[in-house]
Amino acid sequence: GWEEYWDDTMQAYYYFNTETQEARWTKPGEEDAAYGTDGTAEDYDTDNAEDTPICIDCEYNYATRRCDQCEDVFCDACYDAAHATGRKQKHTWTGITQKIAGVEIPYCIECEAVHATRKCDQCGDPYCDACFESTHAKGRKREHTYSNVVQLCVECETRPATRACAQCMDPYCDECYDYTHRKGKKAQHTWTKVQAAGDAAQEWLEYWDDTYQRPYFYNAYTQETVWVDPRKK
Repeated sequence: GWEEYWDDTMQAYYYFNTETQEARWTKPGEEDAAYGTDGTAEDYDTDNAEDTPICIDCEYNYATRRCDQCEDVFCDACYDAAHATGRKQKHTWTGITQKIAGVEIPYCIECEAVHATRKCDQCGDPYCDACFESTHAKGRKREHTYSNVVQLCVECETRPATRACAQCMDPYCDECYDYTHRKGKKAQHTWTKVQAAGDAAQEWLEYWDDTYQRPYFYNAYTQETVWVDPRKK
């Protein structure tokens, strides 16, 4: 039968059929036939990372360490808390390579302990938030700008963007795009896949302008729009 669950990220209920493994946002029996909101359980499991395991303790953050003795995976905070006393203090751990939407996330070049969240546009180096702020606090580096290592969804601001809406011109993760475009005029919107970061040419998406009858190009990472194809430079 159908069971009701709460999704903290989307702040909405979803419904899961324990017999068929089907999941949907709308309550069974109250669906609007005009909109397709059905999917599999994996489509609605927004607490599970596609590429990187989730911390075994908090069941929320991406795991960053695997305990060599416990053989369990933890985020940094949960590992420190679980290994603060007793024999576990002597346990050792191995770092887990972070992959989000197929993108391998590098470690911060400064502290080498935390995965990078920003890439300095001028230095070209990856930093965690704290190290970027501390190393760019003085001198000319204060004027430096940065880009996110992975473009985040405009809606939840936690998962990486995988789709760019051609009409909204915003980047979304799969879950948020489906949820925000499930009804009304947005159900007719189209989207283009956001490519994995790394190759600058892949960050530009091509769209068609009906008014001017010509293509234009949108950067899902910087939100910039231009007429001339930057990929040919």
